[in-house]
Amino acid sequence: MFKLDKNEFIKELNNCDFVKNTKLLSNKKVEAGFFSDTAHVPNETANKYDSIFGQPITSRPLNAADLATILNDGGISEHGKVIPPRPFFDRAIDEIQNNFENSAAEDILDKKFYKNFGEKSLATIYQKIDKENYTPLSKITSELKGNDKPLIDGGELIASAKVKVT
Repeated sequence: MFKLDKNEFIKELNNCDFVKNTKLLSNKKVEAGFFSDTAHVPNETANKYDSIFGQPITSRPLNAADLATILNDGGISEHGKVIPPRPFFDRAIDEIQNNFENSAAEDILDKKFYKNFGEKSLATIYQKIDKENYTPLSKITSELKGNDKPLIDGGELIASAKVKVT
């Protein structure tokens, strides 16, 4: 008869590569998107608004996370202008969650998975900004920007997107 010692089993299990890798990677965190530690520098369109309204669109400096939130959720500007929601980030999150849920367990144990997953997540965010249909811009905004594409202006917001793996 074979007798299995519980303590010996746990010790062997903890030495197993699969368990070691799982413990190592279970503490990983992937963040992709727009972060509050990235300043948003107003572009030419924002400066045009300033000259029309005689004051900045907002009295406080915006970081990339603030701007992305306003563009995603919508709101009311300090001038009382309605900013319609254009939920690019919400749509990206839905797609990113599906991508993660469909990842095979062995992929998740690959140390490159997290960086690759973050990069794919950024690509999804870019695609949602560029390819989705959103509430059209107001006439004045289209004229100031020189185009009628919501969420696309000088590229500053997209350029500020990052991936962080910790």
